[in-house]
Amino acid sequence: MVYKNSNRRQTYRHLTNEQALSLNQVRDHIDELENTYSGYLLLAQSEYCLLLPLLNPLVIIQNKKHLKHLCKITDLPKEYLRKMKRNVWLQSAMGFVPIANIIFARKFKCSTRNLNIFEQHLQHEEDKLLFMRSTDSSNEDGLPIHITQLFNKCQAAKRGHPGSGKNGGRKRVTSLYYTPYASLSDLNDSIKSKQSNESVASTAINSS
Repeated sequence: MVYKNSNRRQTYRHLTNEQALSLNQVRDHIDELENTYSGYLLLAQSEYCLLLPLLNPLVIIQNKKHLKHLCKITDLPKEYLRKMKRNVWLQSAMGFVPIANIIFARKFKCSTRNLNIFEQHLQHEEDKLLFMRSTDSSNEDGLPIHITQLFNKCQAAKRGHPGSGKNGGRKRVTSLYYTPYASLSDLNDSIKSKQSNESVASTAINSS
């Protein structure tokens, strides 16, 4: 019996074909090792290895290989790399504890977790490129299409309340897709207001 638990795969337009192929290969290998459950115990391959804690070095080697392959695809910021290395060290330490190592491996999924961190970085790079696109094309709100697309990615729960001002009466959330504006028109009004203030300030400086 085989049960596979894998997530929908995101594509990234800023990656080359070779990079995208390498990413999919790493995804496949991680899915096979950590997210495909087989046998009577319905364990993943890495979890079967941990039934005998002496085989934990094999799991450590695989986790380090995955990290190495991900780093080869594209350069990672140090903060992301530190998180991923910390995950490998934590999994390595827990792997020598009988029984607890299997429970921890099922919940923690070191390589899957590192892959998610890596893809967060890819998504961040994708969004930065989206912001750098030409702003010639605009929608009915008068905003560039690329800003509209990014605004629509923000969940409604992470937007401000209508008519509640810039902060929307909500505590600011640190998130890639957070906006204090309730709608695109609010965002557009804020941009125009800032542009107007900058123009006034510039005129005052020049006149002085």
